Amino acid sequence: MRRTFLIVAAALVLLPTLAHADEFAAFADKEPVRARDLGVYLWAKDGACSDARDQADELACREVAKTLSDRVANRTFFWRLDRDALSAGQYDKRRKSMPIVVESCLACGGIDAGGGPVVVIGRTGASSTPQPLRSTTKVFSSAAKAERWERESLPRLVGEYLFRIPRTLERVKVGDQKGVYVDVRAYRIYDRCTGEVVSAKPKSGPVKVYPGKDCKGGAR
Repeated sequence: MRRTFLIVAAALVLLPTLAHADEFAAFADKEPVRARDLGVYLWAKDGACSDARDQADELACREVAKTLSDRVANRTFFWRLDRDALSAGQYDKRRKSMPIVVESCLACGGIDAGGGPVVVIGRTGASSTPQPLRSTTKVFSSAAKAERWERESLPRLVGEYLFRIPRTLERVKVGDQKGVYVDVRAYRIYDRCTGEVVSAKPKSGPVKVYPGKDCKGGAR
């Protein structure tokens, strides 16, 4: 319990720096929310105080949870996913295109929300089962270029999401894991080396990037 209170106290201090706007530009100089902090916010929504030592401890815990839960209401959070943001299917030679899917999983491996790992699923509607945020295609002039893009560019795609935590958490099963939904307000998937935006909602222009030494020219 003491560890939980310390983490929550730190989250309360950090929370006011998070912006309200639903535009990526407003988050340009902000650090993304950390997995540890997101776990605390999700814990607060549950008000889970099962490890309280006594009634007084439980009351104090629930008060902290309520305070934090109220403070995250209507807040927009910025989440960055450095890998596995997008998956690709098989190249269609006739249509000269490759199907790509923007994955809805923001924390696929699960984060600690106070009661074991929880998978965080993003959604833009009211689906009761996990659905991709978007399914689309990318055009390539040849299978060789498609394969090269999948080999070289796909691993360096970055996902950025603006989301809100629902007032009431909705749970979902993801395989044999526990999951919860968050409401995605906007997202964009781009190449961290070229700045090319592969998918975005709403539409987004190229992203200003600072290529690292490992960046190479991707297939177009």
